[in-house]
Amino acid sequence: MNYDLIFKLIAAAVSFISFFIAVYNIKFNNRKKLIDEFTVAKAFLEDLDSLKNKFVIEKGYQAVAGSDRFDIDVIKHLLLFPNPSRALKDYRLAYRLFKKHRENGRLKFKWRFRSLWIRKGLAVFYFLKYWLSGMAIFYVVVSPLYTPEFIINIFNLLGVKQQSHFTLIIFIGVISLYFALSSLYKLSVLFSAFDLFDQENQWLNFK
Repeated sequence: MNYDLIFKLIAAAVSFISFFIAVYNIKFNNRKKLIDEFTVAKAFLEDLDSLKNKFVIEKGYQAVAGSDRFDIDVIKHLLLFPNPSRALKDYRLAYRLFKKHRENGRLKFKWRFRSLWIRKGLAVFYFLKYWLSGMAIFYVVVSPLYTPEFIINIFNLLGVKQQSHFTLIIFIGVISLYFALSSLYKLSVLFSAFDLFDQENQWLNFK
């Protein structure tokens, strides 16, 4: 009996089970978060006209936005968009790309993100990084059943002993997973910024 293969299969199965449990927890937490956001927004916006205390009003807008880091004027601006829920969601992800305060009534990218070519270049870079990391993860997943010859040749070229191959593969898998997730997050930030910019243009054109 090949105990080494059994160990690898068990390790792969545990990884998959852990992944699906994590996905389920994320979905459950997202549903609870939506209910909480609805409750806060409904209570604050219904009482807004009767509120006089500036501190309470400021905290109310921050609660609706889901952060105390955002400028109140920006939050009010986003709530005027045709789809304020999507606008706030995009801004929560991409606010680091924008200046804290509006300029001439509009959201403005920070200077290093102001060029469209830079934003598109970053999107291409993160996509390639995500794709390469995904390929590495794929080879890690199938490694218990099949390890391509070119990977073995690379290990031999690096002087890695055969008994250490599996340990190195797991290490590569962990690093690749980190790169894949971080790249996916960066892409979501950039696409949220693109979408927010388009929403603002549409609102300004049709208001």
